[in-house]
Amino acid sequence: MPAEDFGGTGVGLPSRQVQFPTTCWTLLCGGDGADTARRMEAFASQSERYWYPFYAFLRRSGHPREVAQDLTQGFFSHLLSGDRFASLEKERGRFRCYLLGCLKNYVSGVRRKEAAAKRGGGQLHVPIDAGTAETRYQNEPAAAASPDLLYDKRWAEGVMADAGERLREHYEETGKGDVFAAIWPLVSTGHGGGGYRSAADSLGTSEGNARQLASRMRARFREALVETVADTVATRAEIDDEVRHLLAVLA
Repeated sequence: MPAEDFGGTGVGLPSRQVQFPTTCWTLLCGGDGADTARRMEAFASQSERYWYPFYAFLRRSGHPREVAQDLTQGFFSHLLSGDRFASLEKERGRFRCYLLGCLKNYVSGVRRKEAAAKRGGGQLHVPIDAGTAETRYQNEPAAAASPDLLYDKRWAEGVMADAGERLREHYEETGKGDVFAAIWPLVSTGHGGGGYRSAADSLGTSEGNARQLASRMRARFREALVETVADTVATRAEIDDEVRHLLAVLA
């Protein structure tokens, strides 16, 4: 969804208070009594979002393709060896920033041979599609962003995709999968135009109603985005700032 759809400096966040239940972050923190298995499960559930931003960061930092693959896989094993998340404190801030700092520290202290030895042999094997990863990286704008900014951009894209998937599941669970299929392409691209007429025809409704459905979907997507971001921050107060940041790097 285009960043401008969130409107002004307030990012167009939902007016209702967003619940802040036990999230990926709170499960990873040792203070809630979560055991190692639960922390690993929480991290594994999010790993699909993380691995490409790590890979892109490493490639943009100058590591060859094979080394970046080994370092990415080795880093995941390193994070979970000895249950390093047990000492994670909520006060350390956003998970996005915490993980990038951990990656930098890991890379600075590891040799290529050590990283290759870890590949596939840790407690968590992340399903990295090496061919897809390199194809995606080769399509990145050449030197258009620093390693840190490229990492943030791809992280942000992953968060947006996760929010879209959360929204799709909501529509399907409420028996409105056809509405999502017809309206989401218009909402996600920000280009309605004549598409509203086509969407209306597919749903057997009026163009005006299709526009209303799109407006409601945008609002629900904002809520889904906030809920997704809540998985990666320590406190409710950080949600707004993190959403702003993610939208800013995608603008």
